[in-house]
Amino acid sequence: GQAVQQGQLLAIIVSRDAMALAADLAQAESRRRLAAAEAARMAELSRAGVVAGSRADAAAAANNQNEIGVRAARAMIDQANVGRDGSIRLTAPIAGRVTSMDMDAGAAVDGMSAPIIIERDGSRWLALQIPERLASAVRAGLPVTTDDGQSGRLETMASSLDPATRAFAARARLGDGGAPLVAGRLLRLTIRTK
Repeated sequence: GQAVQQGQLLAIIVSRDAMALAADLAQAESRRRLAAAEAARMAELSRAGVVAGSRADAAAAANNQNEIGVRAARAMIDQANVGRDGSIRLTAPIAGRVTSMDMDAGAAVDGMSAPIIIERDGSRWLALQIPERLASAVRAGLPVTTDDGQSGRLETMASSLDPATRAFAARARLGDGGAPLVAGRLLRLTIRTK
């Protein structure tokens, strides 16, 4: 339920993979420094006529390859929002309100789920459970009305039954401009099938 601003720090995750990315960048930068020094030395020796120009060219090409390696390692770190210490900083991608946080201190976080969900302020989505006995009459696109008179429409409906609840998951979107919704609050609504 906490309001957050875009870019606000939400959590810090320590990850072996992130530490490996940070180490890869440090190694790439070290190789680049060494290659740049070698390229400068070979260029100077080539100008003095001590070594063939082809050796200077080869050193310059190796320096360019190492520069590409550094850019690639930096891009990986930037994309994952990884710090130099190997930590991942989860920041809010949008301003809004935290509607769920599925992570605990010290627990593992997999990369396949969203540990934190933020809804934009003014978002007017409802998560629904359609009872099994009513599912055959309900489909996406039908109009819905809440008990307090707000209206919208059914956007999606799952094609499979949740065995735990014996209901079909669905989502409805209410029109803009109505009363604010509170995350986690239960509402009763009517779906007009005709």
